[in-house]
Amino acid sequence: MKIHLKKITVYPGSSKKSNNYDADVYCSGKKIGRATNTGNGDPTILTANWERKRLFDEIMLQDPDLRTTVDNIIKDHIQEQHHKKFMSQEERACLTGLCYNDPGDPMTIQKIRWGYEGQWPIEKMLKNKIMLGKLKDKLVELRCEGKIILNKNLGNL
Repeated sequence: MKIHLKKITVYPGSSKKSNNYDADVYCSGKKIGRATNTGNGDPTILTANWERKRLFDEIMLQDPDLRTTVDNIIKDHIQEQHHKKFMSQEERACLTGLCYNDPGDPMTIQKIRWGYEGQWPIEKMLKNKIMLGKLKDKLVELRCEGKIILNKNLGNL
């Protein structure tokens, strides 16, 4: 049973004691309901999607801590958004392309992107065999030229 959230809206300005948010709750790809928290310290309210009320009730029986699970997903989401907001320009650049610099000029970042308007961010390339091959080839080429790879999101490539 995999719980995930979609259409997450966080209202940081109105949060007083807890996170104020709304989100659709999905289980194994099916929308089962909606999660809402007013941010006043009250527990998260889970409302069943009327079409899947029975499935929602079964999940609540299987996972009585579903509210905690949803709250933890929201906390992770907020931390991720906060990190993206305050990450450095270099880190942001490394999400969408292969970044490197020359040892003789460490202040200048070079970036290679694939596809029109960078439609192949690094995360997506790592999941596609053909694009992964192109990425590996480019890494070998740059390393042979003595370039310093700045990406920390390449795993063990």
